[in-house]
Amino acid sequence: MGSPNRRRRRVSFSVVNGPSSWRWRAGERLKKAGGHLGLILLLIVYTAGGAKIFQDIELPSEIAEFRDVYAHVMQERHELVWGIVNNTDVINLDRLVGSLLQKYETELLRAVRSGVNVTPGEPAHKYKWTYIHSVFFSSTVLTTIGYGNMAPRTTSGRLFCMLFALVGIPMTVSVIADLGALFATSVSALPGHQLTERQERALTLLVALGSLVLYIAVGGGLFLLWEQWTFYESFYFCFITMTTIGFGDFVPENAEYMLVCTVYILVGLALTTTIIEIVRRQYAQSWRQMKMLSSRIQSLSGPLAEHLKKLGEHGHGVTVDVDLVRELKELRKTMAHAKLKDSLGWDDAELDALQPSPPLLQIVIYESNV
Repeated sequence: MGSPNRRRRRVSFSVVNGPSSWRWRAGERLKKAGGHLGLILLLIVYTAGGAKIFQDIELPSEIAEFRDVYAHVMQERHELVWGIVNNTDVINLDRLVGSLLQKYETELLRAVRSGVNVTPGEPAHKYKWTYIHSVFFSSTVLTTIGYGNMAPRTTSGRLFCMLFALVGIPMTVSVIADLGALFATSVSALPGHQLTERQERALTLLVALGSLVLYIAVGGGLFLLWEQWTFYESFYFCFITMTTIGFGDFVPENAEYMLVCTVYILVGLALTTTIIEIVRRQYAQSWRQMKMLSSRIQSLSGPLAEHLKKLGEHGHGVTVDVDLVRELKELRKTMAHAKLKDSLGWDDAELDALQPSPPLLQIVIYESNV
């Protein structure tokens, strides 16, 4: 008997599926959502602040250049008109007018290249470095699209652009990867419990590519309404933008929808990156299975292996999975009951060698490149 002073302690554990558990799950969801929103808000603030700095640096220089170019055009125009009206040397009039006209055309060409409008009765100049256009330029820098229609022309602006991109591009990649992970999770949640592995891969690939085409088509319709483009040109612009090629032959000019365009590009880059990664994984998985099958067939001997090798040599695709091995075993049993076993010439050991071994652990890591 034990000592009367010793007390027995009973420890019990219980799991409560009540309001406290629900609040804990809700808190976890809010924490994850807060993390996603935090990254997006940080990128928005960084882009907005960078756009303001770009405007403060580049806009004064653009205004000064505009005034200088406009003044030179007006001066050469005045000298041309004065020379024609007040010239009394009729013999040298052609030479004088030709010289003055050449100077005026040179300054006029400079004005056109600088975006200065010298047509009477129309606005003299539309500045590039407005705040909305600066935001759009900042987003093209951070997403590495770079259309080329806007670029810093001052030394301080170019220096700030390098620092801005050095810090902002990794931040943008993180946001795009985060959004891409959400898209990848949504695609992987497709109902596939009644499908084979091959059918599930094909369905995932089809949904991914269909989503990309649909998203680009929606953008093509929007830019068709916003810009003076055809649907084909709008679709082309969206595709070139989503793939970060960014030729710059088509660039949005309507400042009213520039912020919406920036959001569309950011979401589209996440979607495109995810879909490209899904397609790459499908190709890689198919290639690995092909190599594993080839190595298994080459290491086998027997009539079945010879048939598979001949199929491979003639260009017929052969995919050996669990279902095929099971069906071959059932066929062998059926033929054995029918006393046709000797006509096959292969046994269960050869079939088991073809069967792919299941993976012990599969870890999926999402990768993203802008």
